[in-house]
Amino acid sequence: AQQITTDETHLTWTDGGIQDMNAHTWTSENQFVRVLYYRLALIISLSNDFIEQSSPENMIINGVREAEYAEISTFRDEVRFLRALAYWHALDLFRNVPLVTEITSEAPTQATPQATFDFIESELNDIESSMSDPRANEYGRADKGAVWMLKAKLYLNSEVYTGQAKYTECITELNKVMNAGYSLHPNYLANFMADNHTSNELIFNFTSDGLLSQTWGGTTFLVHSMIQETMTPEDYGVDAGWSGPRATKVFVNKFADITGATDKRAIFA
Repeated sequence: AQQITTDETHLTWTDGGIQDMNAHTWTSENQFVRVLYYRLALIISLSNDFIEQSSPENMIINGVREAEYAEISTFRDEVRFLRALAYWHALDLFRNVPLVTEITSEAPTQATPQATFDFIESELNDIESSMSDPRANEYGRADKGAVWMLKAKLYLNSEVYTGQAKYTECITELNKVMNAGYSLHPNYLANFMADNHTSNELIFNFTSDGLLSQTWGGTTFLVHSMIQETMTPEDYGVDAGWSGPRATKVFVNKFADITGATDKRAIFA
């Protein structure tokens, strides 16, 4: 939704709806747009349920041992982050979406972009202090760095979402990230390798280890789908390529136009 609809890449497969996105002719009936909306709604619903069930009152009702309160409260804050992340994607991709923060049987109504923006900002501000310190949490779980980065993304496009620019606030959050020990990895490709937990560049990882999180999406898609007919799959550690996404000529030429033909990024584009 955010890449094949731009000059960065196109997806050559003919699954129903893909070519509509390539050509900017999609509608709400597009199956990929529809499923994306449903998935965001599902994440929000599951998060609402967990947040409700893990409240201090319900932990007592459900017989949770007192020794587990602290850990569950930590999970609760991280789920609030995941809900805020889902709402940011919803705000960024669909703009006018229902703002539902509890399990209810009532039909939701659409909130204004400002209301959704304010909710995301408020949630992130509220959980920030109780999240794990940057790069101190378990691999694949959110921490303060993830909160700061999401706030930066929210503020970066605030003018688009709400009509109010918040570039100063965006810089403030980015400075927190840059002062927390994050840095660009000298080998960009290493960020996508099996030991990328050692990279100081990655802030919030979508775990995909081949054992506990197998999927046709994730890294499986990123590796297999990018291998075209003229490439040898074994050179990339897999048995087959899917000949899917490919960079557009406009995108590749941007690197040479800006920095000269020797720019190494053009090799990976």
